[in-house]
Amino acid sequence: MSGPISAEFEMHRQRQLERVAHYLPIELERGTAPLEELWRIRDCRLRALLEHARQHSRWHAKRLEHELEAAGLAGAVVRVSRVDRLERHPQSGKLKRFVPLSRAG
Repeated sequence: MSGPISAEFEMHRQRQLERVAHYLPIELERGTAPLEELWRIRDCRLRALLEHARQHSRWHAKRLEHELEAAGLAGAVVRVSRVDRLERHPQSGKLKRFVPLSRAG
């Protein structure tokens, strides 16, 4: 019984190794990018991960909804838009504050 499971595992392992071999040089090259670019890449990947979790996991969707409600944002519609620059903390690089959008109407 362990044969088919091991074969399937090996197939997935090989596919993952191929992905790592493909993306490793790209990721290493990014090590010389400006810090702001690295933050942008990190933030973009995190947003994509959270959106994937929300769409594909009822547990994560419920958890994200609960956290928004706990923050006083029940029924919030989250929109992401690009801006030229956001102020960041000089040591940590984190955003200094939440930037709310003005309410329409």
